[in-house]
Amino acid sequence: MGTILRNIGIFVALMLLARLVVPLGGLGWAQSFTNDHVFTVTFGWLDWSQLITWIFPTIVFACLGALLSLLRVGPKPTLWAVVLGTLYSIERWLYSTNHFAPTAGLYLYFWVYGEFLVPPLAAWGGAAFAQLLARRYNQNAAA
Repeated sequence: MGTILRNIGIFVALMLLARLVVPLGGLGWAQSFTNDHVFTVTFGWLDWSQLITWIFPTIVFACLGALLSLLRVGPKPTLWAVVLGTLYSIERWLYSTNHFAPTAGLYLYFWVYGEFLVPPLAAWGGAAFAQLLARRYNQNAAA
């Protein structure tokens, strides 16, 4: 029973950390890179300012996924990292209000709703990378 409570505590703590760090840190991150900058669109739909805003949550959720996979005891740590990112995205989506003009292009939907795919994918990537490093470390330590 102790391991289950420990795992739940780790999961909840990382979720609360994500809810605090991503919105507040993301604002400062985006403003520091996008204020007073003019971004040209080079590939028609590629929006550099939007891409910059995706970088901070990617970094945070990759780190949270890695932490979760290393601290959690039990099978399938990468799955739990995806669940962490997915729950965060679902909560963000439930509280979001996106209004589009009838003439809005498909690229606009991509940038707005693609933001919800970033946390689960980044958490999975961070967890998978951490598991790979942990396996290599364990193999080297055993040798």
